[in-house]
Amino acid sequence: MDWMGMDYRKFDGLTLEQIEAESRKMPERSPEARRESRQKFILDPRDQSTPAAMNRLLDKIYKKEILDPESCNLILSIMHRCETGEGRIKGELPPGTPVAHKTGTIAGTFNDTGIITLPAGLGHVALTVFTKDFEDETEDVEKIIADIARLVYDYFVFTGDVPQSATLQ
Repeated sequence: MDWMGMDYRKFDGLTLEQIEAESRKMPERSPEARRESRQKFILDPRDQSTPAAMNRLLDKIYKKEILDPESCNLILSIMHRCETGEGRIKGELPPGTPVAHKTGTIAGTFNDTGIITLPAGLGHVALTVFTKDFEDETEDVEKIIADIARLVYDYFVFTGDVPQSATLQ
């Protein structure tokens, strides 16, 4: 709602269906108003994380240190079945490489965070790539994310140097 310039307090207590119905009644916003609300949304720190914080979260989920083991396993299972962002972290990895990931896309922000399983028992690497205020085509930024993931994958596979901070044991 912030991204769309909507005052969410106006919709307090309504169901999703009611909110959708009310939003359809709202007048069309000007391109300037849309740009303004988008920029305000992008700069708002309340709904942001850092790649390092996301990697710490992934590490805790993988090691089952943040929730009970069943919940952590469920989260990882859902992330393994993620159907969005096939061109992001998974995009340039060898076919069949297991990746548990979660994408995010809104207002010029294209993200992917996940755990890549390295071959030959080398371990796992948590990788988070966040972009912001990206104005090119979706495929362009997805290719950048995919290339970063492939660089990380190749580094650890070819060097075998998977330090504790990059490996989820």
